[in-house]
Amino acid sequence: MDILIEKIDGNIIYYKAKYGESKGEWADDTLPTVNQEYVVELDAKEIFKKNVNIFVEKENNYKMYLNEEEIVFVGNLENIDDDGVAALRIGDNILLIRIVNGEFTDGEMVRLVTQKISLYPYDWLIGKVVGY
Repeated sequence: MDILIEKIDGNIIYYKAKYGESKGEWADDTLPTVNQEYVVELDAKEIFKKNVNIFVEKENNYKMYLNEEEIVFVGNLENIDDDGVAALRIGDNILLIRIVNGEFTDGEMVRLVTQKISLYPYDWLIGKVVGY
């Protein structure tokens, strides 16, 4: 996901992206720079349960926003596996999540609510894959 860093508070990064504003925990030792653009991978370690922290959404618009301390993403569920792993599509971005106790269908629009998202800068990911 392409993001623009707006504010840094410790290792919590507030950012703007194509579909809204959000925050996440920076998963690299070197913090980003305010007003700089970065490409990041989003990661949600939480397990999502229908009508607890993932809900069917009536609106058909991708978005992301903060609701007090909650991080909210609205997107389409895709490729739901039997073990509950699914892709949440937010426009041209994908967030892999795990769902339990929920009947969803591919392409269904949902609202995901979480307390924590990790942000992995793309160069960090490349370095880990190639062993830098």
